[in-house]
Amino acid sequence: MYFKWYCPDGTMITFVEPTYLLTSAWNLGVVDVEHRSTGAPYQAGETLIDSKLLPREMSLEFLLQTNDRTELFALQKTLIGKFNPALGQGILSRVEDNGAEFFIRCIGNGTPEFSSGKDRSEVWQKVTLRLKAFSPYWFGVENIVYLRPNVGTFFTFGFPFTLGQYSTYIDITNNGTIESPVTIRIIGDVTNPVITRQYTDPLLGSITESIPMTITMASDEIFKITTEFGNKTAIYYKTGGATELNAFKYLNSNSVLWAVKPGANRLSMSNSSIGANTYFEIKWRDYYLGV
Repeated sequence: MYFKWYCPDGTMITFVEPTYLLTSAWNLGVVDVEHRSTGAPYQAGETLIDSKLLPREMSLEFLLQTNDRTELFALQKTLIGKFNPALGQGILSRVEDNGAEFFIRCIGNGTPEFSSGKDRSEVWQKVTLRLKAFSPYWFGVENIVYLRPNVGTFFTFGFPFTLGQYSTYIDITNNGTIESPVTIRIIGDVTNPVITRQYTDPLLGSITESIPMTITMASDEIFKITTEFGNKTAIYYKTGGATELNAFKYLNSNSVLWAVKPGANRLSMSNSSIGANTYFEIKWRDYYLGV
């Protein structure tokens, strides 16, 4: 296991030996919670109102190992600059031995702390990186699936490379521990599209939620929906993207901006009419409370 830091300025630091020897990783999997409750006179205990996860505070400690004093000072300068809280949030990555990578968006909770006195020499020194994640969730790499009415082989270019089959539905698995918001793009000519997510609740059974729309799109147009908490959007890119519209008015009143539930989900599409080259693109990341 090792860590990476995707800096707010677009650069990256990889914390690997021998330069960075990890000595401690604190609070990567623990999140504090705030419970709200109420009680009545003579009530035994209290009644829970709700529970809220708090921002995650964590730290990493490394032993910096260099060849000389000049190199050690340069490393200190780099860490102070790259973990400057004034730059804003970066992304901490944890890379497992099997290559799996998990990310969390965070910011320096103070500047790096360097050891002094007997806990350092001219070629080595300890550093503690204190970080704060305002969203406490770790997340995985981006997943992308496509829905399209015509049966045939299709290619998606990028990383990872995918070869698949067109279909009006697809079964996917959210390997995370909480539900994951999605980004949906409808690309091409279509009338009154509907995109649906179905899953099985262990208590309530099969649950179906849909985003029905009332709209007629041309072949060069795109409709984009995001369902992230606090960042729900609907944008209509008309006439080849030349015009960008706030598009909530095209969503039917019974639309549910759903998320992908942990475990098995079925995503499907329907419509009144659709062009031969039109397709639906759905992106999400698996989210985890701890890694």
